[in-house]
Amino acid sequence: REFRERTKKRVVCVGWPGVHVDSFREKAEIERLLAKHDYIPVFPPQQDFEKYVSFCTTFLWPVFHDVMMFFQASKPLAFDEQGWAAYQYINNLYANAVVPHTHETDLIWIHDYHLLMTSTFISRKLVKANIGFYLHTPFPSSDSFKSLPIREELLSGMLCTDQLGFQFFAYARNFLISVKRVCGHDPSFKAGGFFGLECNGRHIMIRVAHFVYPYLDTKQVVLASPVQRQALQVRSLFKDKIIFVSMDRADNLSGLVPKFRAFKRFLLQNQQYKGKAVLVQYTFESASRYDSTDCLLSTLKDYADGLLEVGSDGDLAITPMEGGTDASNGDIFLRIDKVSRDDRLALFRAGDVLLDTSVKAGLNLMPFEFISAHHDEEEHPLGVMPSAVIISEFSGCSRVLLGSIRVNPWNTADLVSACKRAIEMDPKEKKEFHMCNLQYVSGSSPFEWFKDFLEDLRRNRKKQGMRFEAVGFGAKIRHIAMTQNFQKLPTESVMAAYRNAKNRVLLFDNEGTLASDTRNLYREYGAPKGDVSDLKSHGSAPDERVLECLRTLCQDQRNTVVILSGRGQNMLDQWFGSVPRLGLAAERGFYYRLPMTGNTWHCMQTNPDYTWQSYAFEIMRQYVKRTQGSFIESKGSALVWQYRDADQHFGSWQAKELSTNLKDLLFGFDVEIVNGKGHVEVKLRGVNKGVACTRVLAKVTQLFGEVDFVLCIGDDRSDEAMFEALTAYFGNEEEGNDGTSSQVSTTDENSEGTRSEIDAAARGLATGSDPLNSPSSSDPTIPRTSDTLGTLGLGKGRTSSRGSGFGGSGTLSSLGVLNNMGAMGAGGPLGGGDRNLPRLGSGSLSFGGSGLGGSGELKDLSGCLGHQKVFSCTVGRKPSAAKFYLDDVDEVSELLGSLKSQHDRRSKEVPQSYHTWSGGDMRKGMRVGSMPALSSLAYGAPFARPKP
Repeated sequence: REFRERTKKRVVCVGWPGVHVDSFREKAEIERLLAKHDYIPVFPPQQDFEKYVSFCTTFLWPVFHDVMMFFQASKPLAFDEQGWAAYQYINNLYANAVVPHTHETDLIWIHDYHLLMTSTFISRKLVKANIGFYLHTPFPSSDSFKSLPIREELLSGMLCTDQLGFQFFAYARNFLISVKRVCGHDPSFKAGGFFGLECNGRHIMIRVAHFVYPYLDTKQVVLASPVQRQALQVRSLFKDKIIFVSMDRADNLSGLVPKFRAFKRFLLQNQQYKGKAVLVQYTFESASRYDSTDCLLSTLKDYADGLLEVGSDGDLAITPMEGGTDASNGDIFLRIDKVSRDDRLALFRAGDVLLDTSVKAGLNLMPFEFISAHHDEEEHPLGVMPSAVIISEFSGCSRVLLGSIRVNPWNTADLVSACKRAIEMDPKEKKEFHMCNLQYVSGSSPFEWFKDFLEDLRRNRKKQGMRFEAVGFGAKIRHIAMTQNFQKLPTESVMAAYRNAKNRVLLFDNEGTLASDTRNLYREYGAPKGDVSDLKSHGSAPDERVLECLRTLCQDQRNTVVILSGRGQNMLDQWFGSVPRLGLAAERGFYYRLPMTGNTWHCMQTNPDYTWQSYAFEIMRQYVKRTQGSFIESKGSALVWQYRDADQHFGSWQAKELSTNLKDLLFGFDVEIVNGKGHVEVKLRGVNKGVACTRVLAKVTQLFGEVDFVLCIGDDRSDEAMFEALTAYFGNEEEGNDGTSSQVSTTDENSEGTRSEIDAAARGLATGSDPLNSPSSSDPTIPRTSDTLGTLGLGKGRTSSRGSGFGGSGTLSSLGVLNNMGAMGAGGPLGGGDRNLPRLGSGSLSFGGSGLGGSGELKDLSGCLGHQKVFSCTVGRKPSAAKFYLDDVDEVSELLGSLKSQHDRRSKEVPQSYHTWSGGDMRKGMRVGSMPALSSLAYGAPFARPKP
């Protein structure tokens, strides 16, 4: 109400109106009446609602307070499946009531454990809804929570929100630990003191701020005459006595029995207060029925000396217990009734000491009410002594009410000492404690708490330009944030681009992409014996179907297929040795073997230094001994300390310490130390799949011309480097962006130099020399190729010099013109060479005169810079640098099967002479092959060399 009045914002409340009605007329009338106050009623079926309430009170309430007796009993109860179904059904009803009244810019705030699943159902219907959730109860410890049969469902519901609120950090910490252990998400911190979770591309903010008690409103109620009159009545019943007061629900979490037992011992050990101090306990039956309330009340009555009851005249009176005579001289007095707020404040107003012994409480507002009731302690005439507050350290409020006496309710001696101290404390010190508490209680307002939560929720609203999708089924649904262009790999587009491409590069990861990832099945725990060379590596090979697809793809001379893996050379040879012309990059590209380099393995570095491995191995071995569940994995040029099966928090502490030690120990070595998710890796600097991917593309471009089709598929974090490298290599090009060819004018002022460059490169290729290393390329009289291309505007910004591949030193980037002319040389088809030397592109060249050295103009470059298609794809729907995704390994296998079928079908359609000079002509409706016909070349005058 205050928020509405002060901000002029509309606040709509959704909830159960408190009655069950079946008549549509009555429902309409209730809706009409509540609409005036911006209330939207929910009418659940009574039977389902009763099951829902029972599930909340008998299962969720105890669990969230770490009470697991129904699981640990000698005859544990079976999980209430019907109650769980009713819980989801009622949560869905609330979501259905919210959705029709919600705009995309609205903020939705859900409260407490009763509606944990509501955010799941809302986000299914409104994927961009800004949802906040506040848990008023404690969050259980991870050990308690992980034993629940519905732990994933409850966490999924909470993780569908944009902001989570907790009373205190201890509860937020329990939540973070549970999320880490169940879902594997890590907390993240941002500038300004904000922290939260990075979950599937979304940032879920966590806010810690307990509910603020309405002090000003309570102050007015306390000063009202009804409260004052009832307070005087309580004081008159216990005239000239020190009154210990308390208000609790009748359940075991309130610690009532330890409280009564400790107060009896206090009077027994301090006889001077016998008859001068009393305990007045108000209690009411709990909504939670996980334990026997009747049994508890019977025990409390055995300790009590009298009952407080309301007489016929409306006044409180003391009723002796059965068998008792004079209750006025008793020590403990019990009132069992659900009292009003005025009655409760009157009790606190009359009391001298608040005695709270809760064994588990989320916030516990009773101390706040007691302090508010004594806001004018120096003035009101009721108190015979300054007030004091004794709070259980298991109550949430004990963390903020620093002027209180904190006790462990299970420590009877400690509780007895606290009671004595509350009475005998120096009045000046007691007053300072009271003012400390009063200053905190009066310093905030519910309005500020409400406003701050909504401001943070709006700050963390879902970003524009992002696409949100729901993944999964039922209550375990996950919401993933992706960029707008991130979509499932369009197989038809891939096939169309594949058919039309003349120079293709296919890059695949193995485990998790071509083969199922079974690394979790092979783990050697314990400190390894021997040295680094004794470490073993385990992996999974692709099945025969995948290998057959790879064989077919590698048969096509237009394809360059490369497998990039973190495994070693021997393992890749064992898995893929049966596939001819297949490129392999082991240890993330540190060792490589490409189709154009033969069957010999090459290394990125000459004489690499491995001495650092023995030092890193020894220190990692020490950490394996001290971290259960950790092990060391060798990846050839890298060593990895894995702790994904260890306790996540202890493992992360050890990982930070290990990283620091490794950085100090390996200072001076050319290595990188990466502290990743569940592992610490030491690897050679500059070795990753992204570098390998870039060099493969450069090598293929150097030898065979412009790459017009790239398919790159991977599944894990190491493959993200490939996707990022593709983006960097091809700039902003994506699938669907047509690369328009540049039109070269013969009147360009640099055209003479261009012709000379082409002429020189053609002569070099005709004699079998490398255009990248030929003397003419360094001749100052001939313009540099990269400069010439820059002037011509070819290559769409990618004509700058690149490395020539893994071992090359060339400087020429992709240019279809040179590739076309290179096919005329000794390495081309006429010279009897193979694809390991430059070949012809897809377009034709027409020169105005006769002879290869003619001065005719370039008339057609469309084949040189045609439509480029780049498909980067991750396996699994998750945030990625890739543009597309496939759901699993099976879909990758299906895609390979489709590519194989395309190749088989095309092989049946084209004649045997398709890739020969004679087969290049347009005969019988056949498409032009990769080799242009001789008739497409017109000979003219030689190019004129530029003057020195």
